Amino acid sequence: MAHRTLALLVELMTPNVIRRNQRGEMMWKADNVAALGAHRLWRWINSCVARESGPSRRMHHRVPRWLSWDVRAEVCCAGLGDLGTGRGWTTIGEASHMDGIQTLSDWLAPAQEIILRHGYNLSHIGGSSAREILDHVLFGKPLALRDLDLYLVRRDTVRPRDLHALCDDVRERDLARIGPLRPKCRANPALPGDACYEYQAGYGAHLVTPGQPILSLGVLHHTSDLALNGLFDIDAVFLAVDNDQSLSAYAHRLAREGLSADLVIDPYDGYGAWRRKSPTIVHWAEVERCFVRSAYRIVRSLAKVLTLRLPDELRGEYLSRCPASVAVNDVPELHRDFLKVLGDAHWAEELGMLAQLGALEPLWPPLQAEMEQSTPDGLRRAIPFRPGASSTELSCLRARALCKDPAILDAVLSVAPLVSGAE
Repeated sequence: MAHRTLALLVELMTPNVIRRNQRGEMMWKADNVAALGAHRLWRWINSCVARESGPSRRMHHRVPRWLSWDVRAEVCCAGLGDLGTGRGWTTIGEASHMDGIQTLSDWLAPAQEIILRHGYNLSHIGGSSAREILDHVLFGKPLALRDLDLYLVRRDTVRPRDLHALCDDVRERDLARIGPLRPKCRANPALPGDACYEYQAGYGAHLVTPGQPILSLGVLHHTSDLALNGLFDIDAVFLAVDNDQSLSAYAHRLAREGLSADLVIDPYDGYGAWRRKSPTIVHWAEVERCFVRSAYRIVRSLAKVLTLRLPDELRGEYLSRCPASVAVNDVPELHRDFLKVLGDAHWAEELGMLAQLGALEPLWPPLQAEMEQSTPDGLRRAIPFRPGASSTELSCLRARALCKDPAILDAVLSVAPLVSGAE
């Protein structure tokens, strides 16, 4: 009972972190009287666990031993040092919720062996994969990855043959089917003029194993290229995993030590923004590199934090930067993005936001016009929902209902195997 109650309290308090004070303490906003009650209950449970569990019992939900309430400022303060290092925390909750990470670790281990043999001592798990693993380890959230974004750093110029060598070993052990090698194009604000938008940070490929997440493997030139990933602060979170240890061992260390600098790379406090449900675009140059595909990434990120209406400020900034006519260099990837949207829980709201950004026009102009006249509730009523269907099945079902041009539909459905992941 205490484990479930604490998980709920962590969910309540963590999104209310708003800033740090001058003493380096984390500030918590009290939205209502219930938050004050939760705070007091949190302290009480922590004191009970400290008395009953004793020093030898370790579990995985963390509660700060010291919390103070400031009625005048209407904030609750928790020591920042405790959050960052894990010191001064009481851990509670059984380790059974780590079963998901053990399964993922067992699947990843053979690839880690190959990666280590090729001289890459460290893997960087990024994107939504990093956030989902952190949620699983620190908060007991279910782990259900569609793909795993894994980056290696060569610390030298990456050439296609470097990734080919890795993939050949994976293929030789029959671990996965290898997709085509692609350059990892990123905007690099450090470069002048058009060179900013033409930078290649390395090479990548999708490794597909039936019944497992898609392994999106990328090899980058330098560590600084990691910072060019994604659009939002929540996209710049990376788990730094030693390849001579299992992902499971890394996760247990993370559960003990917290978000320490040698375990998690997070230059913009992106994971804090994720928990607060308040992501911010920090890489507008990457948006400008490919406006259309960036729009899909924007609306999916917003929907994940339950922002289902496009913020006026963000929409204005996007449209002010976007030219009247834009080209899409990688159409198959745009089709993948579209299918991902259609498989999301809030797909109808995401389509509405995409229409506000004009991002459906390059996909198929009649769809842009139709979505401009539609509402999310109307879309859900018009397109049937099949109970028990997987997200991939639902995305294909919705694509068939929306794409009435056979050529467009065939092109969209052709990339479905690179979207489905474990399905």
